Amino acid sequence: MGRDNRPEGLSKHCSSEYSIVLPILNKSYAFETKPTVSLRRNIDFQFQFGHINHHFPNAHQAFERAKDLTEGWKSVSKSCMQILGFERWPVDFHISNWKPTKGETLAVMVSVPPPRNFIDRLNLAFRETFCKGRLVEITCEEETFPAYPTSGFPNIWRTLIPVTPLDISGHRSLTVDVNDGRHKSFHGVIEVVEKEYPIESIWLSETKSTIHATHSELHAVKKLVSKKSAQQYWRGPFRLPTDGEVTTEYGLKRYYNGVFASGYYHRGIDYGACHGAYVGSPAAARVSLVGREEEGFVLHGNCVGLDHGHGVTSILMHLDTILVEGLYVHGKSVDQNHWMREQTWI
Repeated sequence: MGRDNRPEGLSKHCSSEYSIVLPILNKSYAFETKPTVSLRRNIDFQFQFGHINHHFPNAHQAFERAKDLTEGWKSVSKSCMQILGFERWPVDFHISNWKPTKGETLAVMVSVPPPRNFIDRLNLAFRETFCKGRLVEITCEEETFPAYPTSGFPNIWRTLIPVTPLDISGHRSLTVDVNDGRHKSFHGVIEVVEKEYPIESIWLSETKSTIHATHSELHAVKKLVSKKSAQQYWRGPFRLPTDGEVTTEYGLKRYYNGVFASGYYHRGIDYGACHGAYVGSPAAARVSLVGREEEGFVLHGNCVGLDHGHGVTSILMHLDTILVEGLYVHGKSVDQNHWMREQTWI
């Protein structure tokens, strides 16, 4: 017989066929094709994945590139579907307590995944430029509270919701929105739990009963407690501002001269500190208010207002002999004791 002129890598399968034998996962795959070469014969390809790189060194790299390209287009396609509203994710969030008691601060932590591709980045840039509202918004009983990225974790947003002793116990609606076009809103309910605060009766002299805060004093304090700085200054639980004995707790209700003070509750904690005792900030903050008696701070006395960021403020009052500390969240007084405990959201 003459010399076999079959190309290298081909073995004779029968008198009219050629086959390429490649080991691939110990399976055989037969493909019939009509090549355009002069032989015009069917070639039986039997693939057995295992030594494919030996015969086709660049096949693995080409396969990986094709896979990455496919995944990339799938990601872009999914982003487009979400932006158009055909497919949206549920909001990923955690709430500190579904049943907060009166005086407690409620924390809602929302996870916002970073943009996956240029479509997501373009969508976020458009919304930040032209759309009103923040990226994350929490609404509780028709009142919307701002959310801010947490310190050190920019993809975790936090909203603080104050619950005061004046709030009505029972169910309150809660809505969590991530306004990036990729998420659907969450609608749920929290339950405010009743808490009984003590009631005391105070009799004031005629002179003291006529003392009222000045207009400038009220305006300055209102401006302080309404601050909503985007930067978070504090880290960890709050501290006691002094070692003085607590004389009046938060949330106390009162009768003044035999008349119940409707709509009133004690918005701070009173400390009986000695004259000249050290008074410190309960947490890292920026000083936003310095009030003096001679400047019209009749009710608050000598005081210092602190902005802790993210809508949290505190005020240290009566700094001459009696120290009173009040803590405010979005302008509403809350119980400082809750902020002094170990809390993951603080």
